[in-house]
Amino acid sequence: MLLRLRGWLGCLALMSLSVFAASESEVEFRVGVVPWRAEAVLQQMYQPTLSLLQEQLQRPVKLYISRDYADLAERLAAGAIDIAIFGPNGYVDAVSNYGQRQVRYLVTVMQPDAYYHSALIVRQEDSALPLQQLKGSKLGLTDPDSTSGFLFPRHLLAAEGLSAEADFQLFLLKKHYKIYDALANGAIDVGGANLLELSQAEAKYGKRFHIVKKSLPIPEDAVAAGPSLNLEQQRQLVSILEEAAANPTFLQQSSLIRGFQARGDAFYDSIRAVRNLVTP
Repeated sequence: MLLRLRGWLGCLALMSLSVFAASESEVEFRVGVVPWRAEAVLQQMYQPTLSLLQEQLQRPVKLYISRDYADLAERLAAGAIDIAIFGPNGYVDAVSNYGQRQVRYLVTVMQPDAYYHSALIVRQEDSALPLQQLKGSKLGLTDPDSTSGFLFPRHLLAAEGLSAEADFQLFLLKKHYKIYDALANGAIDVGGANLLELSQAEAKYGKRFHIVKKSLPIPEDAVAAGPSLNLEQQRQLVSILEEAAANPTFLQQSSLIRGFQARGDAFYDSIRAVRNLVTP
């Protein structure tokens, strides 16, 4: 009787473990981003990463597109998504608002390396004009949440003793490519945008753009985990993502993202420093 009871308890334990494993494998792993490009473009861009995670975690992985960085941070902190890919300023803002227990840094996205640049840009015919002579003209920036389309252009202007709000007619155009479109079409006179979009703009309009002032290197996007993942799961994710750069299938499929590196939260201290300089 005792042997039968032990056997029954052993079977029950095995059944419980298998049910837990099965239910875990059926739980959707949720990755959040902001709509900085069209949904179809974002899906294509992040699909190699989603496929990598799905293969390694043995769970379905889905991309969720939030309204903006505030919505993305709120969803992550509430556990509605598991990890989020933030622009550098969005990441710093999320940590400031929710703390590192709710928004925990994992890795930095390599696109293709760990840094990119912002710039103030004019049309080629205005390349000889100093910024001071452009006071009162039309300035295009993207969105107040943007690192390279708002924060750093304002910092570049401040270094010249200029204010985006006080010294220019300011237009917020939301997307980086719209800055280049507006410059080419004469709708604005100065634009602040990232230089990742410059080659595409030149392919569309030719060599019509002149870089007036270029930023210091800006840390690339941060991947952060929320409270839905425990520390062991977070460490597993870091390991999976850091090994992506050595995965031939991932590299073959991913044209823009070339891997991930764990640089630590302090990697974004340069963003915090610029925020302190340009935020009243």
